[in-house]
Amino acid sequence: MRKQLFLLALLPGFLSATICGFTPEYYAIQATNERKQTFMEILYPLIKEAHHRIQKERAYAIVSLKLKEHFEPKTEDPRLLAIAKKYRIKKTYDLHDYLVRINNIPESLVLAQAAAESGWGNSRFVKEANNLFGEWTWGEKGLVPSSRESGKKHKIRIFDTLQDSIDSYMLNLNRHYAYAKFRQARFSTLQEGKAFKGKDATKHLDNYSGIGHEYHDLLQGIINYNKMCEYSPLGELLY
Repeated sequence: MRKQLFLLALLPGFLSATICGFTPEYYAIQATNERKQTFMEILYPLIKEAHHRIQKERAYAIVSLKLKEHFEPKTEDPRLLAIAKKYRIKKTYDLHDYLVRINNIPESLVLAQAAAESGWGNSRFVKEANNLFGEWTWGEKGLVPSSRESGKKHKIRIFDTLQDSIDSYMLNLNRHYAYAKFRQARFSTLQEGKAFKGKDATKHLDNYSGIGHEYHDLLQGIINYNKMCEYSPLGELLY
């Protein structure tokens, strides 16, 4: 069954807007280890797709800035401006900011956070909103958390697909001020020619959860126990 679910996850429309969370076949898996393995196998190609999009934006920004450096085009590049706006890059023509902010997230970290925040896909947020990482919103569209304190206005953001949730999560880590230390650690590690592994990345995500340093310990435990480190770390030094 696991292989069938993995192959179905690759088919167009399998995780479409008409489906929230995973399929009934996934939730029917009784064996804990099998369900966890299936969870990772379903999400992994979605993570790779998100990485592919990030690298296209990174490559475009690098080429565009290098061309501008040599030829000084008279007109603005609307695509570069859109990328700068998306990643909240203030210095539009500063290559360093692009290299720090636009890069992949270690696969093991993505899997561990998805598992921790969604209860391996069992949370209400996944089943009703395709929200794997517990992302909040203050807009009109969203789920009201059952445990929301009186006077609070935040909601749980609703995504059309699990892919959208992963894309948004990666963008959040790549641009939000709360994760500046994470981005700098990634950049510095890769500049040294070393692999930036999920277990290394967890040390810089205390701001992601209200439990502080305990969150680092939680993610470390999930990665180790479920052998998520077997998924390739971010080790390539690009451009």
